[in-house]
Amino acid sequence: MVVFNTATDCFQPHPDVLEVTYQTMAVLLEKGIDISFLTKGFIPQRFIELFKGYRENVKAQIGLASLSEDYRKTYESGVASPPEKLENIERLLAAGIDTQVRIDPINPFVTDTREEVEALFRALGQKGIRRASLSYLHLRPAIQRQVRAEFPTLHRKLLESCFRNQNWVEVGLSTKTKLLPKRVRENGYRWIKTIAEAHGISAVICSCKNPDLKGEICVPARIREAIPGRVQRRKQLILFPC
Repeated sequence: MVVFNTATDCFQPHPDVLEVTYQTMAVLLEKGIDISFLTKGFIPQRFIELFKGYRENVKAQIGLASLSEDYRKTYESGVASPPEKLENIERLLAAGIDTQVRIDPINPFVTDTREEVEALFRALGQKGIRRASLSYLHLRPAIQRQVRAEFPTLHRKLLESCFRNQNWVEVGLSTKTKLLPKRVRENGYRWIKTIAEAHGISAVICSCKNPDLKGEICVPARIREAIPGRVQRRKQLILFPC
C-alpha cells in the first residue's frame, strides 16, 4: 500500500498538483497497488470516478475538526469548507470507498466544547461514518512561531496558556513537541468517545500523537494488521527542523 499525505495534501486546489496526483494514483491502482490518503481538501469528481473502479484498493481519511466556518477561517483558512468535506464523505461512501474521519487537531476550549462535538458527530453519523480517530492539538516550534505570527491575540494567548508548563518532548519522528497535559487529554477523549458512540461511531485515540495514552495507530485497518506487535524503529534523518 502507498500512503499519501502523511505531511502534506495532494488535493490542494492547484491544477498541477491535482493532475500529478491523479496520474500517480491511476498508475498505482491500475497495477493493483492499494492506496490510502488523508485530506482536508475538496476531492474533484474525476477522482471519485477513478476510485469507483478500485473500491477494494482505496482507503480514505477526511480531516475534519469542526463544522464551524469561523473556525476554518481562523485556524485552517486554506482547507475545504465543512460542507465540502461532508460532501467528500458522502460521495466516497456512495462510491463504496472505505472512509474514516480524522478529528485532528482538537483545539482545547475551541472545538472540544460539547456543543461543537455533538454537532460534529451528529453530522458524521448521518453521513454514515462509523470510525474516527482523535488527537488533541500539539505544538512544535514551527507551529508555535506560526501561531504567534498569524493568530489573533486572544486566540494566541489561549493556546499558549494550555502549554505553558509543558516540557518539550520527542513524539514519533518530531524533533520537539509539546503535548497538552495528560489529564486534560484523558478527560477530553473520554467524553468525546461517549458522544461518538451515541451516534454509532467508534472513536479511537491516535497513538502517534498520544504516546503516553492507550490508543491505536491512526491508519486504515489493512496497514494496522500488517504491523508486527513489536517493531524495531530506526530514527529517521531530519531534513528540516520543525
